[in-house]
Amino acid sequence: MNSDIQAKKVKYLEGLKDLLKQFYGTQDLKSAYRKKLEYKLEGYIAAGALSQLVSQEQMQNIIDHEHMSVFGLTRSERRDKLNLKSEGPNVDWRIYDSPTIHRQ
Repeated sequence: MNSDIQAKKVKYLEGLKDLLKQFYGTQDLKSAYRKKLEYKLEGYIAAGALSQLVSQEQMQNIIDHEHMSVFGLTRSERRDKLNLKSEGPNVDWRIYDSPTIHRQ
């Protein structure tokens, strides 16, 4: 019985790694496909936690490892990097302080 549980655990972890590779491999962060993968991944992780097949810590270690292998950054470093990119150019909004009729 113990070897059966171990085999299920190994199979589950392989599936988790495959899903993470698909998820992190999606280039378009706002695509419907990536959103679908996100929901699938959330369900897969919830199933692993509910079944108590693997611990949250084990899953988090795999998530962090797969993220590092794909991006070469920790999740927080990548989040910071993406936030810096999304800020865009600095715009001087003071030009809009005067009414439109007075602007040329």
